[in-house]
Amino acid sequence: MILDIFAQRAQTHEAKIQVELAQLTYLSTRLTRLWTHLSRLGGRVGTRGPGETQLEVDKRLIRARIKTLKSQLARVRKNRDTHRKARGQRPHSVGAIVGYTNAGKSTLFNKITDSNVVQQDALFATLDPTTRRLQLPDAPPVLVTDTVGFIQKLPTMLIDAFYATLESVYEADFFIHVVDVSSPHWLVHIETTQSVVQANGHPVFYVFNKSDQVDADLDLDALTLPYSPACVMSAHNSADIDRLKAAMATFISQFEHIIVIPVPHTRADIRNLLYKHGRVIADVTRETHSDITVSIQPAIGEKIKGQLN
Repeated sequence: MILDIFAQRAQTHEAKIQVELAQLTYLSTRLTRLWTHLSRLGGRVGTRGPGETQLEVDKRLIRARIKTLKSQLARVRKNRDTHRKARGQRPHSVGAIVGYTNAGKSTLFNKITDSNVVQQDALFATLDPTTRRLQLPDAPPVLVTDTVGFIQKLPTMLIDAFYATLESVYEADFFIHVVDVSSPHWLVHIETTQSVVQANGHPVFYVFNKSDQVDADLDLDALTLPYSPACVMSAHNSADIDRLKAAMATFISQFEHIIVIPVPHTRADIRNLLYKHGRVIADVTRETHSDITVSIQPAIGEKIKGQLN
């Protein structure tokens, strides 16, 4: 059933390859049952029945197709590595939006990045990662990636087949964990996502979404207290979106530090980079240079300073 849902949701070439690979991997271990209606015993010793012959043909065709699909996915990963390396040259931190399927990840992604990725009240509406630039108030911009949703006891074959998609999660600098707090099983959903993502020290910001669908008598702030930093909200409430952005700006500030960079008057390119990728606190003009005090992510600051040498 999960594979059928995935097949319906797949839109891009990559997603279709991944779904077909998962389907064939699943089918390859169940072919024997499909041919039990045909004889496996020939008419005399040493012969083979039509069922066994067809089974062997099908297995050979499936193995060949799986090999082809894996080769295609390898090319996809190579292209993705190329794009990632190019993105690595950009001075941005990267966050991944993770969570149980149908938690509202894509809706939140669209709201905070002014994007228009597919959002549906359906399981696995997102199978392909999408990355957009997020500008927060009084904070440097970051890149945010919308990812595939997780389910309880996610089959290993799906994790393997969707590695090209899930690697965008594993290589993020921080996670935005979206939780459907209106679900009676939201605690299980958190545990499920954590078991797949395995933060391994990555900072996590929790977004408890769909608060507008919860009984007004329920104290969500108290229930979600063990998870911090966090924001209880509804992605359809503009005031909640503004509150979320402010909270995320504070959260992301942990990736910054304040430095003073002497920028020669002839290096307008460095000045522009500092204003574009950092939060300039002071800009003092000297005789031969300007002392620019900026709050910026450490890796970015080092890269920019390196360009002065």
